[in-house]
Parts: sequence; C-alpha cells; structure tokens
Amino acid sequence: MIVMTLDHERSLSGGRTILFVHGLLHGSWCWSEPWREYFHRQGIRTQVGNLPGHGGIRADPSEQRWASLSDYADAVVQMVAGYHPTPILVGHSLGALLIQMRMRELHPPAVVLLAPTDPTAFRWSAWHHFWREPGLFLRVHRQQSPLLAFPTPEACRKRFFSDKTPNRVVDRCFARLEEESYRVCLELLLRPKVVWRAQTDTPVLVLGAGQDRSVPRRATERVARLYGVQAEFFEEAGHDLMLEPGWQQVAERIVSWLRELRLAGRRRLPIPARQDSGSWRGSANGRTPASQGLPVTFDEPQPRRRVTVLSDR
Repeated sequence: MIVMTLDHERSLSGGRTILFVHGLLHGSWCWSEPWREYFHRQGIRTQVGNLPGHGGIRADPSEQRWASLSDYADAVVQMVAGYHPTPILVGHSLGALLIQMRMRELHPPAVVLLAPTDPTAFRWSAWHHFWREPGLFLRVHRQQSPLLAFPTPEACRKRFFSDKTPNRVVDRCFARLEEESYRVCLELLLRPKVVWRAQTDTPVLVLGAGQDRSVPRRATERVARLYGVQAEFFEEAGHDLMLEPGWQQVAERIVSWLRELRLAGRRRLPIPARQDSGSWRGSANGRTPASQGLPVTFDEPQPRRRVTVLSDR
C-alpha cells in the first residue's frame, strides 16, 4: 500500500493553485512558510504534498525501501487528481523528474522545474561522492539506507547548499532529512529508461543553481533543451533553491513568469523582512542540529489540515 499526504491550506477565493513536489530525502517541510506565504500574497494558492513514506507518516520500512520511481510518479498523479482544474506544478530535483514522467498525462497549465535531476545527473553525483568517500558509499548500499550518506551537517551542505549558506539553515535541513527509497536511488544510479514526455505544449520554466553540487549545470541545460527553452540560473544558490537566503528571488521569477502566461494576477502585498529561509524547525529523523538559530516569526500562518491518501498496490 502506498501512503502519501497532502497538506491543504485555507486558500484564497478564485485564482490558480500551485502544487509543490519535493525531491530526494526531503518532505513538504522544504517548502517553508515564508516561501508559501510569498505566493499567497501574490494571490496564488499553494499546496504541498509528500511522496510515499515522507512527511512524518510511518510506513512499512520494507515497502518504503522498495518503492519505485513509477510508484512515486503515480503518487504525483494521485495528488493532482484531487484538484480541479489541474494545478500549476512546481517540482524540485527528483520532484521535477517525476512531474516530467507524467506531464503528458496530467497536462498542467504550466510547469516549473527547480534544479531538475535526471538519471545521468544522479549517476554523476553518486560516483563523484563515491571516489571521495568510498567507505560511506559502501555502507549506504550494504544497509540499503540512502540517509546514511548524510552523517553530518557538512555532508548536507556539500549536496544541498552553497558555501555561503548560513549554518543555521543547513542545520535545520540536516535535522529534517528523511529516509529515502533505496530502489529509487538504484534506478537513478543505473540510468533507467525514464520516458521523457517532451512532446507537450505545456509551458515549462527551468531554474538552476549556480553552486549546485548535486546536479551539474549541463544536466539542467539538457533538461531545458527538451522543452525548447533556456535554463535560467541563480548563480549564488545551492541545490535547495527554496531554502537558500536568496529564495525570494527564485519565487519572484516564478511569479513573474506565471504573470507572463496570465496564470497569476498582479495583486501585491508587503512581505515582512526575514532573517533566513523560513520558520521550518524541528527534527524528522531524530538528529539534533548543531545550532538551532533564531526563531522566525510569521504573520497569521494559514491553518492547514492533513489528508492521507492510500493506494493499494
């Protein structure tokens, strides 16, 4: 049985909805409150989903370990099925790949791919880190636990952030990294025959990170070429664009692009200044951050209700 969750927020009347899909080892928490609030203040509703076994929902370890790429992609289809009309889809890393796998089937009004990964990029990253830390790489495969590849906050920084990202941001992310499907990682490592749905009339925006150490620049550019567009890069950002200190520039680019497509209005409200990338805190994996950082206040956060979706396999 595949279990996933959707965090539904009280949303604005009318207007478009964006559904955010997270990547490997992450959960809906990576779309921080300030990030989602920014879109709300632009008149755009936001929803976030958790892939099977993510978001703090307990799952059978064996089932989660052997969930496939197709299982994950089908979970995205089920998330989208709960909305009418079909929402705008924004995927990060693996989430971007999953959206591409089902884009033609879903036919969303627009798609944004953030630091999109593909099997070639994942393979490059995995072998790159293997030669640096072969013992750790072998331990991950012996115990079939991708999370073991991130034993310290510094390892988290090397994969997901730039050298300039504040420690408190890295520590919070490290504390919330989640176990991942071992089979999905194997499929990516062995370069599966992922069916690219490039034959689509869906508008696509591809955004990359200039300091990305998980997805090489050429891989992001290769994905963009599939859709006849040019990738845009935020040169100072690491892989987790939405958690970096410059996250608002990324959000602004998404909104401006949606306005060009007339999928977003021009409603503007002031955004409170913030010290870092969000109020997401706590630990999903039992780890303790090296530094807790300062709490970030938030103006009247939208109440949410969690819906669990079950699918027999």
